[in-house]
Parts: sequence; structure tokens; C-alpha cells
Amino acid sequence: MLLSPDDAKLFFKLNRSLIRFVNQKKNVVPDAFFNPESSRQVTDVLSDNLDLIELFVEQNPDNLVQAELDIVRLWRHQVTGIFYVFRQLKKHMIFLSEDDPVIAYGVVGLTNPIEEVVNVYLPARVEAVLLPFKGQIIYDGLLGGYNISFGSGIKRTMNDCYRQAKKQQGVVTSLPIEKVRTTKKKTHSKRKKVANPTVKNIKPILEEIFDLIEDFCVVHLNEEYANTCYELAEKLSRKRPSPLLRGRPKTWACGIIRAIGWVNFLDDPLLEPCLKFTTIDAALGVSNSTGQKQSLIIRKMLNIHSFDPDWTLPSLIADNPMVWMVEVNGMALDLRYAPREIQEVAFERGMIPYIPADQETGPVKNNNDLEHLDSDPNQIYQFKITLNGSEPAIWRRIQVKDCTLEKLHEHIQTAMGWSNSHLHQFQIEGKKFGDPAMLDCELMDIEYIDSTVIRISDLVHKKNLPFDFLYEYDFGDGWEHHVQFEGCSPASPGKTYPLCLKGKQACPPDDVGGIWGYGDYLEALADPEHEQHKEKLQWNGPFNPNTFHAVKATKRMQNGLPNWR
Repeated sequence: MLLSPDDAKLFFKLNRSLIRFVNQKKNVVPDAFFNPESSRQVTDVLSDNLDLIELFVEQNPDNLVQAELDIVRLWRHQVTGIFYVFRQLKKHMIFLSEDDPVIAYGVVGLTNPIEEVVNVYLPARVEAVLLPFKGQIIYDGLLGGYNISFGSGIKRTMNDCYRQAKKQQGVVTSLPIEKVRTTKKKTHSKRKKVANPTVKNIKPILEEIFDLIEDFCVVHLNEEYANTCYELAEKLSRKRPSPLLRGRPKTWACGIIRAIGWVNFLDDPLLEPCLKFTTIDAALGVSNSTGQKQSLIIRKMLNIHSFDPDWTLPSLIADNPMVWMVEVNGMALDLRYAPREIQEVAFERGMIPYIPADQETGPVKNNNDLEHLDSDPNQIYQFKITLNGSEPAIWRRIQVKDCTLEKLHEHIQTAMGWSNSHLHQFQIEGKKFGDPAMLDCELMDIEYIDSTVIRISDLVHKKNLPFDFLYEYDFGDGWEHHVQFEGCSPASPGKTYPLCLKGKQACPPDDVGGIWGYGDYLEALADPEHEQHKEKLQWNGPFNPNTFHAVKATKRMQNGLPNWR
């Protein structure tokens, strides 16, 4: 949102008058050299001498009318500092203060959208002076930018800060800031407690548990363990009433990690990673008896058993006999060794996670095994793509034939459900891969290896399987995907590739504001009383985040993108 042309003209008139007055009083810069840089010097002096505003109003050197003087007088409530230009909303741009506690300001642009003025992908770090103007907040026309890019971890922290700021203060849209809303003291009322806590009660607790799991798994385990623990925590949160509302988050985090570790034999020295359960207790500040008890409570609550297929790590699925055992005419049958026709029926019915016959060749062990890949058009490459930061995880497992990275981009777009409306890039072993024809005009200072000529088999030759890399889509929203190359197998007779084997959760809509904005989008859709509910519903229509159909994804992959190279 911008000021009206008349209001913008009025602001610049008043601001120039005040800046000239301050410069004359303090002799900051020669009038002959007045430019944006010198204006910043003058505004810095003004910020340290706000009494000059009252003096300006008293002397009124340019014969302003009273209404104009009243506007300038309120500028003594200006806020100066470092801000993060965070997110564009319908009515204003969100500026997050760098100080603690974080305050979210809703700032209106002057004559051009603030995102264009900043001229970098959001979020951006800027130096600014925020001013009250006719019941709104504007900036003084100068934004000092910092050439800094932010990864998904920092963006997630900003999103958490924004949520906390909204909870404590709301979005500040006028100056001076009203006093922070305080919660009334609890009274000893004899009213009955609400029997069914709402979803909103559980969200901050679940987020705290996620953070504890993430902190532990980053240091002691791996992403695979973290994602499985997230799924367990999320399932506990969906029970009504949720048990997570009782007890401490760190105790639940400890019990969840212990439960997943118990299913996957975390303490077995023959497996990697290997960890004693008492290490989990110590790291989370929970006694050994409490950690063991909480794990048992969770396992009984959800009927989790040893070798439980639902909670087995993906990397251990192939070696878990409970995943593959079925009973046929009273006899136990291991589907790993059954004829392919039986495996296909079991897979279609959801009884097994994939068709074992497709995995018979197993992962390639060394570079010598890879020498045949370039010349074999029937070689199939399997990938798992996970959207970073998504909770619960949004992921797809796909199989494709050898192709260029640019074609792999198309496969990822169609499997996930994106619209291919923005730029993209791959980051592999510290190098960036992209289409130079599309990227040079946008990012002149970055060198890209041409993704239209590099093939999957070229990368496999250089790395033992499996290996991981990053795929980023939409540099503004910053959708980062963790891509894991899981191995190779011969193409199955009669099957058409590419294929989407499995996945979970719907793909977020394009332009929703990145992973941090996606959470707000879902929150607004779920609450008819939310201030943005109608706006989001009209923008994208009804949306169910829990739906995904591998068959439909396969159809999109095989149809390809329209007008694609």
C-alpha cells in the first residue's frame, strides 16, 4: 500500500522543510552539496536532537498551516534503528525491529512499493527512520540497505519473532506505540474448565517440542531421525485432548526421541548413528527414570511396537522384516522374495512402501560400478525431495531416467505441484547450477554452471551413492528443497517414467510468502474469524494441506510443464 499522491507530496514538502531547518541550526553539510547521503547525515543529527522538532514548530520558518505543523510535531515519536523488511501484507510492509523484544511495524510506502525501493529479495536488513503520518507509519524516504542474504534457518527465526510480536503487541500501525496489552490476573472463579482445548492451545507447545527435537538431532543424530520424531510429535498433537497439553515440552521431546530410537535400535553399536538413551535424557535435562517412563507412555498410547513399520527410519525399511511380512492362507510370506506380480499388488494396496524388485541392483558401491550409467538409457535414478522447514514434512519420492538438471527441475516442479512461475537453482557440492540465459539478467554477480547440459549421470560419476544437494525455487519466497539421491535400478518392463512413488502433504501455493508465510496462510484459512480469512480464501480458494495423490503427481510429471524447453 502507498500514500495517496497528495499525501506523498505533502510529506516530502514537510520533510524537506524540517531537514533544511535542522541543517541550518546544526551546520551539518553545505547546502550546495545537499543529496540523499547528506540528508541521511542530517536525519541522524535530528534523531539525537528531537527537541529541534518543537523549535521548528515554534519558529515555523516556511509558514506552514497549523494542520501541517501538527503532523511535524508528532515526528518527535519517530523510531530510528535497524529493521528487517520482512513481509508485504495487503495494507503495509512488515518491519521487524532488531532490538529485543521484537516489535512488528506496519509501514506504508511513499511513492513506490517498499520492496522495489529495497531492491533485494525479502527479508532485507535496513537502516530506517519510521514516522507517524495521518494515523499511519511511513519511513523518512531513506532506506540504508545491507547486502546480506538469509538462509532458511534465519528466516524461520524471523517468522517465530514475527509470531511472538503479533501475540504480544500486535502489528504496530501508528506512533507513538500504545502500551503492550496485558493479561488480566486470574481469578479464583468456580467456572468449569473447558473440556476440549482448542488447536490454538497446542501450537506453541508443539513448536517448542519441534525446536527441542531439532536442537538435539542436529548435534547427536540426523535429519532422518528429526523428521520421524516430528511426525510422532505431530500425531500426539492431533489427539483430542492432546496429551502434549499436560507435562513439560522437554519431557515430551525426550520421550519422543527415546520412542523413535527404541523402534530403530538406536543403542545398537552396529548401526549408525548409535547413541545411549541416557544421552538423550542428559541433553534435555530430564532424569533417566522420567525419560524411560515418558517413552513407555508414548509407545502404549499409540501402540508402538518393536520393528513398527510406521515409525521405522526410511533408511532401515529395507531391513525391517515387519514391513514385508504378510499372512497368506495362514502362512507368513516375506514379500521381498515374492514374485514381482505379488509385490505390485501389495504395493498398489499400500501394504509395502515400494516394490522390492525395483531395488534389486541396490545402491552403486563405487565409481567403477558407475561406468555403465551414461550408456544405459534404461537406468532409473531415485530421489527423495523434502521441502525444508515444512512441519509435517512435505516430500516426494520419484524415479526418473537420466536427464539434464534442467529436466530434473521440471520433474521436481511437477512432482511437488509448483507452477514454475519463478527462478530456480541447484546447489551441489558448493557449486551453483542454473540456466544462464534465465539467471544472468537477474543475478549478474553469481556464476552458474549450465544446468541445461549437466546430466544426472555426470554427477553420479563424481560421487558415491547416496548423496544430497539443494534445489531452490523462487528466490523471493525461498522454497528450499533437500534432495537425496537414493540409488539406481533398471527400468521395469512395461512401466512409463518418470514416476512419483510416494509422498505426503499438499504443495503450498506459489507466492504465499515462503515456508514462514505458509503457516500464516493455513492459520488464516482455518479460522473464519481471522482478519485475513476471506482474503486468503478469495485469493487461492479452498485448500487442504493434508492431501496428496501419487497417481496425480505421476500424471503431472509425465505430461510435463507447458511450453517447456
